[in-house]
Amino acid sequence: MKARSSRYLVILLVSLATAVYSDLHGQSQFNISSPPAGSVITPGQSVTIQWTGGDPQWIVGVFLIEITPGFPFAAVGTAASEIQNSGSVTWQFPLHIDYGQYHYDTCGHTYQFNVQEHSWPPLGYTYGPVFSVACGLAVSIDIKPGGFPNSINPRSHGVVPVAILTTPTFDAANVDPASVTFGPGAARPVHWALEDVDNDGDLDLILQFNTLQTGIVCGDVAAAISGQTFAGQTIKGTDSVKTVGCN
Repeated sequence: MKARSSRYLVILLVSLATAVYSDLHGQSQFNISSPPAGSVITPGQSVTIQWTGGDPQWIVGVFLIEITPGFPFAAVGTAASEIQNSGSVTWQFPLHIDYGQYHYDTCGHTYQFNVQEHSWPPLGYTYGPVFSVACGLAVSIDIKPGGFPNSINPRSHGVVPVAILTTPTFDAANVDPASVTFGPGAARPVHWALEDVDNDGDLDLILQFNTLQTGIVCGDVAAAISGQTFAGQTIKGTDSVKTVGCN
């Protein structure tokens, strides 16, 4: 009889613990509604993550989860860290991800967002709808226009000029210069102007970048530019480089 009473007591305690847990976590289930399932966004785009649920007094984090096949399922970006559970945060979607041994552009990858209460283990968390990131329009660029090879001294304290060329199918004047980055270091331009750099009668966009900020290192044979048009379309372009002054 004593053993049976002890057994019932254990069952009762487990049931009570389960009930308390359920009550606590009944309000903890977040629901992420934006970006909606199937969305296609572009690198550098301003994205609003929206969710409901949880206690308004909670402090939460919002994380970007990589789910592309062949890549680790992991939180590879932080949209917000330890913020009030307001239900919304706006974040500029990254052009590039650095996660452990993985270094890649977000273009062509698949993601979802995660919202979770900041304690560990979290009182509540959820994963949102799956969305993808579109690759940009390929544009013609010319690093150090007017010369070849495009010699760059990675140790230089000067600038590297890069031209985005106007072609019959693309007008470089449509590019937002402030959105453009160059090289592995994603350097931002320190100066830009519209001029005819290839003498074909139309205006190209010429930008200058601090060499040390480009992230170009000895041995690199190419460098890329990324950016957006004023209409929000992502652009990408690549040209060859030859590093010098490396001995």
